Amino acid sequence: MFLKQLSILFLFSFSLCFSQNKLSFPELNIEYELPSNWETKSFFKVDWETPGGNNLCQCAGVINSFKVPGGGDFDYIYLSVYPSDRRGANAEKRQGVWQYKFVPTEKVDTVKTDYLVWEKHTSKLKPYGSSDNRFKGFIAYKYDSHFGSTYFTMFIWAKPYMMQQYKDVLDKIVASMKAIK
Repeated sequence: MFLKQLSILFLFSFSLCFSQNKLSFPELNIEYELPSNWETKSFFKVDWETPGGNNLCQCAGVINSFKVPGGGDFDYIYLSVYPSDRRGANAEKRQGVWQYKFVPTEKVDTVKTDYLVWEKHTSKLKPYGSSDNRFKGFIAYKYDSHFGSTYFTMFIWAKPYMMQQYKDVLDKIVASMKAIK
């Protein structure tokens, strides 16, 4: 009886994690599906190069976060996406998040989805000019892709155990990303 109740509880919590919201950001040329228990904030002003009211990037974009249930103050999974044109795709401002820079890597994996082909780099985040690293020990993924004249840079970062625990969820999010213009 206990195992049956535990199984039902697990299935219920599993379904909550995978209840999806379809998000569309026409000003960023992107839409994707995100579990309903994630928070989202887009930032856009005039164009993709103008700071959009968020200090994540001095550009336009969207930040998504998930507070891991039962976790501590820093137990979040973060996902950010920045659109750009070809000239802005490699701009310094799109090479990190907040005051953290993605540490460049040479190893690149290719992730093909129904909508986009991504180059995936795995590394970590390092603070610009400071020794205070809130994300020390986190894994960071940097994805690059483009569709037509729109280029996307996406970062996902979290503690290693969270990346492993939520791997299927993160893979589903990446697979749902598509350009809409």
